[in-house]
Amino acid sequence: MSIMEKKVIDVVEIEKNKKDPSLRSMGALDITLMGVGAIVGSGILVLTGVVAATTSGPAVIFSFLLAAFVCGLVGLCYAEVAATIPISGSAYIYTYASMGKLVGYLTGWLLTGVYMTCVAAVASGWTGYLSNLLNGVGIIIPEALTKVPADGGVANLPGAIAILLVTIMLSQGTKESKKFNNAMVGIKIFVILLFCVVAAFYIKPSNWTPFAPFGIKGVLTGASTAFFAFIGFDILATSVEDVKNPQKDLPRGMVATLIVCAILYVVVSLIMTGVLKYTELNVPEAMSLVLESVGQHGVAGVVSLGAVIGLLAVLFALCYAVSRVVMSMSRDGLLPTNLSKLSSKDSPNVIIWGNGILCALITAFFDIHILVNISNSGMLIIYMLVCASVIILRKLYPNIERSFKTPLVPFIPILSILILLFLFVRLPFVAFIPLVAWLVIGLITFFLYANKNSNKKHSCNK
Repeated sequence: MSIMEKKVIDVVEIEKNKKDPSLRSMGALDITLMGVGAIVGSGILVLTGVVAATTSGPAVIFSFLLAAFVCGLVGLCYAEVAATIPISGSAYIYTYASMGKLVGYLTGWLLTGVYMTCVAAVASGWTGYLSNLLNGVGIIIPEALTKVPADGGVANLPGAIAILLVTIMLSQGTKESKKFNNAMVGIKIFVILLFCVVAAFYIKPSNWTPFAPFGIKGVLTGASTAFFAFIGFDILATSVEDVKNPQKDLPRGMVATLIVCAILYVVVSLIMTGVLKYTELNVPEAMSLVLESVGQHGVAGVVSLGAVIGLLAVLFALCYAVSRVVMSMSRDGLLPTNLSKLSSKDSPNVIIWGNGILCALITAFFDIHILVNISNSGMLIIYMLVCASVIILRKLYPNIERSFKTPLVPFIPILSILILLFLFVRLPFVAFIPLVAWLVIGLITFFLYANKNSNKKHSCNK
């Protein structure tokens, strides 16, 4: 079969109706909570201090605002293609339909790798908060069991266990697991607001000087890194088969998620760098560190507990996204078809458990800083491909129903691609080495398996 064959949107229209409507349990609020759960957790609780300390200083607020602005432009493109092609798979499906099988497969392969490294990176931050919490009550976890070998430890055992706990939760099915997720997001929002209220009284404006110690270059580099913090909005597109009214609820959920998260990032970043000098924030549990530095040990303990619970919501959203992307690729024959088999609770448990075990191993033995760079470089590529898909699908299917349309096409998609490309080239070189290696492995698996086994009925030469 030709590697340029495209997934047919007529088939997609049939596929989107396969799922029993009674099993679609997510509304706009659920979507927003899932997006906030992924974005707020990985950014505010883990990444904010690291970005401020290493790239931007107090000007990290501009890094986050720039990343949010660009994600907003990309979100407009996502909203159109997600509402037009409402089946699980996100960018994999969009590029398969617009650019052909090879690009679609590599996009899905890359998307899976990005999510898996994100899971491991967030789990590493979870370990920091758990250790901080347990230290407060006199329980000391040996450092050898909380650090990866690169940091002088044996393995990050708590982070690996957290992933397995989330895996158990996901295997119970969407309806049951979303209740736990919504509750965890609620707890996380509470502790973030608690941090803001308490820490705001200890701000010292002198800590904001210099405001941009690394200059414009640092702000732009920080924005490239900050994309890790906004990856959650892509996860929303993977949930489309579980959404009651994807044409309306999905765009609303994406917009609401970006607005809420951008506001929270700016407020928390200002408070964090105002209370403690940015040079001291290079730790994954920066929020607790800030509170402890001003003697608020009790509140720091509450925040650590909330972070321990809340970061599980991030892991939930990311692991959920992996399962949906792999399930979609499996349905198309690009991965073994038994992976997409659903359990009695309507969840692809083979994928869920396989991903959980693999992510737990990555968490136990790989460094968080490298993981974040891999995630950022891969996601920037995926965003560019999604933006290009909007333009191509408009030309291929000009008459198909679009319940949401990206305004000013092709101007906005092209502008988004140019900005994304600019940020992409500003990433550290180390981010590209594992990215290239992962794509090479993807090419090998494509020609050895995927191209030979893809479902012919889903493709055409249009």
